[in-house]
Amino acid sequence: MDKKIIIAIIVLGIFFIFNAALAQVTFTPQVPFGSITGEIQIGPDTVGQYVKAVIAFVSAIVIVAAIIMIMVAGVQWITAAGDSGKIGKAKDTIIKAVTGLVIALFAVFILQLINPATTIFKPLTPEEIQPIQKEACTSSCPEGSDCTSDTQCSSNYCSPSLKKCTTLAGGTNCTNTNQCLLGLYCKKIAGNPNQCSAKNPIGSDCSIVDAVSGNANEMCQTNNCDATTKKCASSL
Repeated sequence: MDKKIIIAIIVLGIFFIFNAALAQVTFTPQVPFGSITGEIQIGPDTVGQYVKAVIAFVSAIVIVAAIIMIMVAGVQWITAAGDSGKIGKAKDTIIKAVTGLVIALFAVFILQLINPATTIFKPLTPEEIQPIQKEACTSSCPEGSDCTSDTQCSSNYCSPSLKKCTTLAGGTNCTNTNQCLLGLYCKKIAGNPNQCSAKNPIGSDCSIVDAVSGNANEMCQTNNCDATTKKCASSL
């Protein structure tokens, strides 16, 4: 087959594949080709339809050409006037023409006998790309992770509205310091729910009585509460 024809078929195939994958496009051939007539919609099976039309078109040309060759060879035989060379050439032409005719008529049947799949043109449907599924975090999950319960989060707080591990701002109710933003601690407030509060500077009072965790050190910005003076001291 001519290289130009092969290249044209490949380009046409790529064109149809990309159009079928990206959008539904319709077009009307300027010259009807086999069963490809009128407005058609480009889809996954368009390439297969064109291939079938090409096979039918080529088969028809081969059949017509074979019949013409047989008729011409018959005339050559009749007019050979007993010339063995001309008769032999006419016979050879007829044999070749009949062989081509048989192949053209039974080509599809022969292919089906060899392998039925060779005559079936499956739709060219691109496979859907599946998103990568991230493994769900089940314990000590960082802030921003999906969650369903407080025990999954390193902050021990799963936002009921966001369904994500998060930390709490100052003034928000809490049950432990891990739930609070950096620089805050969970403070006991008499008669009220515990709240995330700012850590105390050096010299401020600190006591395990005010710390939900029972650790007075977490009340101080330096994380050091002097056990003797009960005040926030410089870092150890």
